[in-house]
Amino acid sequence: MRGRVLPRVILASVLTALGVAPSAHAQEIVAFGDRYRFTAVNSTFGLAPELPFASRKAARALTHDELLARSDEFAALALKTWGMSGPGAAGFVRDRVETANGFWVIYSQRHQGYPIYGTGGRIELDACGRALFCGLSYAAEKLRDFRPRDSTALERIAASAVRHAWMERQQRVKSGWVPFWEAPRVGWPVEQGMMIQHPGGSLSTAPAELDAWFVYGLSSDRGRMHEGWQVVLNAETGKVVDSSSTTRQ
Repeated sequence: MRGRVLPRVILASVLTALGVAPSAHAQEIVAFGDRYRFTAVNSTFGLAPELPFASRKAARALTHDELLARSDEFAALALKTWGMSGPGAAGFVRDRVETANGFWVIYSQRHQGYPIYGTGGRIELDACGRALFCGLSYAAEKLRDFRPRDSTALERIAASAVRHAWMERQQRVKSGWVPFWEAPRVGWPVEQGMMIQHPGGSLSTAPAELDAWFVYGLSSDRGRMHEGWQVVLNAETGKVVDSSSTTRQ
């Protein structure tokens, strides 16, 4: 997507940002009997164990619910250590748990229930509830309340934007007029959601906005799926932010 990133690629960008920069802040903290190194770069911060856990035997393995609670405590501790907790401060919300390669709790930061772009991350725990890795990014600025348009109206605008952008592209490719009957069929979106695009950064003056995104599968008159298409709208105004193919041409 030109200028916008779908939710599934955000986590990678958050974790990449945790590389320690020359201006990084670092300190040692003690949590649940273990020493950790807390590192912060701007609004991205993390925890890592100072010493191998083998040097101190844990009391017992924790249950699934206890691991979730412990993970939430680590997330709250990271916010508190960096001075980003208190009355009215937004915390992290658990999105999902992944157990295929350990115990990972994936977080996002939300406002009015909408995820905020570029925030969240993950915490990885061992069976005893000790943090193997904690990498989180946080938007500290206060956001206004958003009032999105009706979802049905946004879907109509998005579907229309698909056809319009597709026809414009074909006209450029063929260097001439394209008959309307060649336009693909646009059904229901195969993926959709809303996300707050938060500019971040002390030098940015751009306001945050709520975007609605839709992904479509385009089919020919014979019903064969031949291309994916993605549309991003300003959810409050309906303005098209981006409309482009997800298939390499």
